[in-house]
Parts: sequence; C-alpha cells; structure tokens
Amino acid sequence: QLLLKEVIDRYQPSLIHVHSSNLANMAYLANRKNSDNILLTFHGYFKNDKNAISEGKKRGLDIEKLYSNIYKGINATFLNSVMYEETIIDKTIEVDKKFIIPNGINSSFYYCEKARFQIRKEFNINDNKLFLISVGALSTRKNLINLIDMLKNSNLDFLYLIVGREGDQKEKIKQSIQNDLRFRLMEYVKNDLVYRYYSAADILMLPSTKEGQALVSIEAFSCGLPVVINKKITDSLGSLKEYENHLEIDLDKKELKELEGLKNFKNRDRKKISNKIQLEHHWSAIAIKYIEAYKLIIK
Repeated sequence: QLLLKEVIDRYQPSLIHVHSSNLANMAYLANRKNSDNILLTFHGYFKNDKNAISEGKKRGLDIEKLYSNIYKGINATFLNSVMYEETIIDKTIEVDKKFIIPNGINSSFYYCEKARFQIRKEFNINDNKLFLISVGALSTRKNLINLIDMLKNSNLDFLYLIVGREGDQKEKIKQSIQNDLRFRLMEYVKNDLVYRYYSAADILMLPSTKEGQALVSIEAFSCGLPVVINKKITDSLGSLKEYENHLEIDLDKKELKELEGLKNFKNRDRKKISNKIQLEHHWSAIAIKYIEAYKLIIK
C-alpha cells in the first residue's frame, strides 16, 4: 500500500484502473485525496463461493468482507462478460458507469496445421479419436473431476489432455486418471507453445462452475478450436457466443448423451474462426475499447 501511494503521489494519474478485487481497497486507501478516479474490472465475483472463501483464508483474505467493502471509492466498473452483471450492478452506485469489454489475446495464439500434425503424431491420435483438452488451474471451481467421471462412463474414443500445474484438486485428479491411458496431465507448457496443443485438439472442455470470462475460451477460439462449456457459465463467453463455436452441456445432470454428440461437433472451419478472432479480439482492438471508455469517464 505504501509503494502504491508513492507511485500515485509521483505520477498523479487521471485514472487508476484496478484489475484485482483484493487490491481495490488498497488503491482507495492509497489515493484518498482523489478517490473518485478508481476503476475496477471484475474478472469474477466470488463473494458467496465456498471454494473461493476457503482458498482466500489460506492466503489470509476474508473474501466476504472484501466484497462488502469493494465499492468504496470505485468510480466505474468493467466486466469481461455479462456473467456477473446483475450481481455487480445491484451494488454499483452509478449504473451508467458500467462497461463490458472482453478479454483479449496476443498474436501467439493461432491455428497451425503443422503443429496439429506433430502433436497428434506424438500422442498417437488418429482422425477417428477425439482429442479433448482443458487448460487452467486444477481447482475445485474448474470442476474437472466431474467431467473426468463423465468421460470415464462414456462410450467415446478419446484422449483428454489436462494442462495445469497447481490447485486444491491436483492430487485427486492425479489419482482419478492414474493408469487410464485415455487421460494425460501436463503440469507445464510454455505460454508461447500452448497454441500447438490447441491446434492439435478437437475440442476445448470448459466445465467450470464459475468464470468471469475464461481467457482460455478466447485462446481456443483464436486457434479455431470449438469449446464445450458448462451450461452454468455460458454467459461468460460474452461476445464470443455470436461465433456459434460452442456447445453447452449440463454437467449437473451428468447426461452422457450430450457427450456422445461431441463426435459431430469437431468439424469446423478453424482457420476462418481463428482469423476473425485474431482481428476482433487482439489486444490492440481491445485497447481501443478501453481508451474510448476512459475518455467517457474523464469527460
């Protein structure tokens, strides 16, 4: 907080854009003289999420108290999708100072036919086998165990690659897929190489129970990869929904019939989708949206 106050005093910014809920109060306390210039992006809203509360306690954070005081000094709010719009707007003082701007991607995410061939050869995957992938934390909120159980009971011919290093479900996931050759866990892939695995895969699996806007969904779309998403969080796709490159599945019901439909879902014009996302969701395009919003707020 002292370091933040030093930076604010030195540069006297017109706006302070906070991208972390647990830093919002800190920004307010460090900027009390001009506290009406703080903006906050909600990448999620986890006040009542038991897993988030538990994880917060481990890090010394009181999540419920944090969200109760989060609006102090906030001049405008940003969301990446409409996922938490109603919850957040109910508490926002000035509704007109609400902006929905999606996440963006850099140019390292694109569809590569050569990488697809190489990775599928490495994993010994033929064209008849479904190559499924999930990328992200191995946490309860990501709901991977539920999906693993569903896949185990399905009649699909698949390989499911999970790319993730940390999370409270790590050991449970390891035990669940142990000795089952249909599942693989890669604990680390360099960020600039992830596109190779997206290109090789047929479908990104996004079974999370809560998301603001999952960056992996934009990364996957940027590689032309279709996304299968938990029905609970479909709204987190935001503007990506218009590309019609996703399939909703109700993971609470555990209906395997929905999973059987994956075989007919993988055939898409991937280069066309990839090129469109690269153009419309590149960080340079998203930055323009932020600049326009900043100008409105200052005005």
